Amino acid sequence: MSDSPLWRRLQPVVATLLVLTVIGIPLWLVVATAAKSRGEALTPNLSPPSHWHLLENLGAVWTDAKVPTAFFGSLLVVVPTVFGVLAFGSMAAWVLARRATRLTAFLYAFGISGIVLPPAVVTIVLLLRQLGLAGTAVGMIGVYMGIYMSTVIFFVTGFVRTIPTWRRSTARARSRCSGGWCCRCSGRSSPPPRSSSACTCGTTCSTRSSSSEAALTRCRSTFSASRVRGST
Repeated sequence: MSDSPLWRRLQPVVATLLVLTVIGIPLWLVVATAAKSRGEALTPNLSPPSHWHLLENLGAVWTDAKVPTAFFGSLLVVVPTVFGVLAFGSMAAWVLARRATRLTAFLYAFGISGIVLPPAVVTIVLLLRQLGLAGTAVGMIGVYMGIYMSTVIFFVTGFVRTIPTWRRSTARARSRCSGGWCCRCSGRSSPPPRSSSACTCGTTCSTRSSSSEAALTRCRSTFSASRVRGST
């Protein structure tokens, strides 16, 4: 049936009707109910309102519910929470991903335990009241950061573990090369060459000054030391 020409012609029509049914009916119910008066809205149905009051009802909700104040209040809580949880979670994830010890393994398991364990709502409310932070933006920011910190640690730690250690060592060596020869390596490479004509292993050397032998020596030593640390 799926290969028949008739089904190929009817498939877009069926898909369109299905989308209109699944999305259109709930959307129409919301719009029709929002445009009805209070008496008609008590019995929600698919029938259109006798008199449309859509703009009046939306204006009343906008002013009575204080939507702008609620919006900026949400921004006051959400923006610091997102920046804080990403900053602290990324710093913790970097250490947990680069240190292979029993302590870091325990800390990682403890850090991601918040994904499985539900937040203790009653205890959090009582703690905020004792600290005097109940109903404040600082209290809500701390609660949301604690709830979502485990998720950030879990995902960012997995991402950091996929980054090879030699890339970190190469980037560190590049950042320390300044004032003269600087080797930019595209992969695993040998130490920087002794001159610009001896580039090997995909390295590209450039110079910004005529007296660059001292800078080239520093670059070679820094690169070699960083590779030793990366291999260990």
